[in-house]
Amino acid sequence: MASELRPMLVLIGLRTSGKSTVGRLVAALSGTRLLDLDQELLVAANAASVADVFAERGEAGFRALEVALLEEHIGAHDTVLALGGGTPTAPGARAIIERAQHDRTAAVVYLRWPASELARRIASGNEAADRPALLLGAGGPAPEMEAIFDARDPDYRDLADLVLEEPGDPETAAAAIMSWWREPPAERSG
Repeated sequence: MASELRPMLVLIGLRTSGKSTVGRLVAALSGTRLLDLDQELLVAANAASVADVFAERGEAGFRALEVALLEEHIGAHDTVLALGGGTPTAPGARAIIERAQHDRTAAVVYLRWPASELARRIASGNEAADRPALLLGAGGPAPEMEAIFDARDPDYRDLADLVLEEPGDPETAAAAIMSWWREPPAERSG
């Protein structure tokens, strides 16, 4: 790849959509670094798990720390930033992301999976146990994931420069992102 600096690649998506896994692959393929906001959050809070930070600070404190870290890291060229599943919904986060998009220092990719697939992944245990617990009523994770999906999907679609619908395995998603990210901003299509 040319030595020209690329804008930060920001990965968004709901819980279990593969942001961290795909982010690691894209960073490796592109020779850039990965910043995983959940990991940055653990360091900043000196905590063992995301669930611990959430429990200790409450949702408002948790989201405020996410936004502070987003503000600190947004726009770093030649970097992949994997956001937490709810980060774009945190007060002030969207404005930070949109400002970076406007300045062309960030490009946003939404890893979009149907709520049913995300719920299946949660139910099968394919999710880190250190995340804040879902309510998980009698219907399991499906009703809550459906509600979260319905609430967030329109905003995530609107925020994204590229939406990857059911992006497939992580390698396929990473390859699609790399192909898109290589394009000059004016030539990218989402």
